[in-house]
Amino acid sequence: MLRAAELLFFLEAWCRLHAMRRKLKKSNAAEVREILQTKHIGAITTDSSVDLQRAWLMVNRAARIQGWPTMCLPRSLVLTDMLQSRGHNAIVRIGVNKLKNTASPELFAHAWVEVNGNVIGEKATVENRFLKLI
Repeated sequence: MLRAAELLFFLEAWCRLHAMRRKLKKSNAAEVREILQTKHIGAITTDSSVDLQRAWLMVNRAARIQGWPTMCLPRSLVLTDMLQSRGHNAIVRIGVNKLKNTASPELFAHAWVEVNGNVIGEKATVENRFLKLI
């Protein structure tokens, strides 16, 4: 059962994911780069009531009920913005990995969130599996 604060976080995430999807669809590469570099300036103190792993879970649950696939980039951008607005030092990381087990090697990209250098909601090995670009 979700607590009231988690439910509000979930609803905010759902709305932001919808808006982010629309924004990314209309954006070119330069605009996406600007979105990635934007730091939310809001809370002066860190909201300690936000459990970082639960926040990640709420964003992912909200993404699952969007009605369309929501990839890792919009999820990471939304979570980062929501955490930054609550005073956390969150950043989006993007990495690539060359898939070696396929007939034709492909590049695979992934986005995730870090707070103070700690990976949020992913296996800690994500940094070992992907070469960080950002």
